[in-house]
Amino acid sequence: MKAPEGWQASSFQPLQLEPQSRHELKLQLDCRAASGAQLVSTVRVSGDFGAAGNALLSLRVMPVPVPLMKLPGEPVQDAEVARLWQTNITGGGVMKIGEQDGGVAFEAEMKNSDKWMYPIFVLGPRQHCPSNAIGLGLTLTLLEGHAEFVACLMNPMESVTSRTRSMSPNR
Repeated sequence: MKAPEGWQASSFQPLQLEPQSRHELKLQLDCRAASGAQLVSTVRVSGDFGAAGNALLSLRVMPVPVPLMKLPGEPVQDAEVARLWQTNITGGGVMKIGEQDGGVAFEAEMKNSDKWMYPIFVLGPRQHCPSNAIGLGLTLTLLEGHAEFVACLMNPMESVTSRTRSMSPNR
């Protein structure tokens, strides 16, 4: 087994498998010593099946909590300008966008049981994501209630990457 650089992984004891059999193995990973320079890393587990050949299991892993905010970065130009954000809220809801404490505040009043809002910020024609970027970091403060945060990043070809996070106040 090969773990990402800086990660500690439990190792498996060699075992014999009969053809078409299965055996559950527990893999424990510890990423606390990892540098965080890569958000997504790979764990590889290989098997030697003699004359039948070799097998490789490759798993993509990400540390939790994600260390993105500890890494050097650069701000998204004009992201703190409220008028450049667009509202997007479920049926009949009201969404207000304003500047607050050097950032942008979103206030929503939901009008039905399907409660969601997705503020939209579109990069300008001369803005682009740096080629060495590995993620997008945000600081969120929920003032009351509970929310699920989903970040959707769309490229010009309309593919979407998303990540969901549950939030409660003071969290």
